[in-house]
Parts: sequence; C-alpha cells; structure tokens
Amino acid sequence: MSRQVLIYGDSHVARLKVAIDDIDTPLLTDFGVDQAMGQIEFIGRRGGHISDIYNDMLVIQSIKPQIIFLQIAGNDISGDKNNVHEVVNSMMEVVQLLASMSFVKVVYIGQLLYRFPGRYLSEVQAQQYQQNVKAANAMITDRVSHINEAHVLWWKIEGVKKPSLPVMHTDGVHFNEIGMKFFFKAIRNALIHGFHKSKSLPNTSQIKRS
Repeated sequence: MSRQVLIYGDSHVARLKVAIDDIDTPLLTDFGVDQAMGQIEFIGRRGGHISDIYNDMLVIQSIKPQIIFLQIAGNDISGDKNNVHEVVNSMMEVVQLLASMSFVKVVYIGQLLYRFPGRYLSEVQAQQYQQNVKAANAMITDRVSHINEAHVLWWKIEGVKKPSLPVMHTDGVHFNEIGMKFFFKAIRNALIHGFHKSKSLPNTSQIKRS
C-alpha cells in the first residue's frame, strides 16, 4: 500500500523542491523512495511561520499524508531569549494537532537550523540566534520524549555544522549546494525510516493522548 508523504516548511523546503526539480543537480533529482512510499507532496512557504500551518490545514487534509516531515519555526525564533518557550509551545501545539489526525502515522520535526553572520544577521545577532535555536532544539527533544514518541519524532539534520565544509549560502541563512545535499539526505533518511515505522503503527486516532 502506497503512502502519502508531506514535506512542509519554510524557505528551506521551497528551495529543496527547486533543487530536486533542477536537472543540473543530479544527486537531488530522485528521492529514491517514491515507488515504495507513494506520492511525495511539498508545501514550502518562503518566510513561513508555524502559524501558516493553520492556514494550510485544508490543503493538508486533502493530501491526507501518513508521514509528515516539518522544517519550520526558523523564522519564528528571534533574538529575544524569552521568545524560545513561546515558539516551542506553538510548535508542539501544531505537531500534536497534525499527529491527532486519523490518517497520520508519523510526524517528524526537523532540527531547527543555525543561522550565521551574513546578509540578515550581524555577528552578535547570529550568536544569539544560535543560542536560541540550541535551546529550542533541546526543549523540543524533551517535549517529544513526554508524548507518544512512536508517532512524533525529532530528526537531526546531519552534516550541516561541519566546519571543514562550506554548507551555507553567503546570506548565512540558506544552504548552498553542498548543504542542500546534506538536507536532502537527512529528509530522505527520515522518510525511509517513516515508511518502515508506519507499517507497524496503528492510526494515531487509536492512541490515547494525555
């Protein structure tokens, strides 16, 4: 039985879709999981925020994804330390809403990504942003461990902090071609993991939630 898959997020997802469609990036032209998993849908909102998911809920319900990968909240994080708890609370509210839908088997929360000095952030601003992202990732991981972790998982984006490799665009926010390949590989691994995991899981509507 094929499975509907939704990759939802901000400009990272929008750029990933462009990279996959670009014939000049052959390593990104095939997820390699389509035949096994069924249709893969992308919703990438440039400048997107967590709240956009509510606006897209009818579209998500029409897709009826069994596996969802979220790469969102980077634009919700600010330089204000007090902002982190608010962002994490908003993230977990929408994640639990998605996971409660009868057709959803697994929701993956992609690791919030660092930003670096460049077009948008100064050195000081980037340092504060990274501290907030680190704190948010830790909080999300902890929150996930206290809900039904079989259906909601935090997913690490491997390789994007390698100091020996330039993975970021000069704007300090988005991936360059090298970084995009790491991003692509991380999501591909999550989808393969989700495909195998979802075969053994009941619908989330059958799970009692606290």
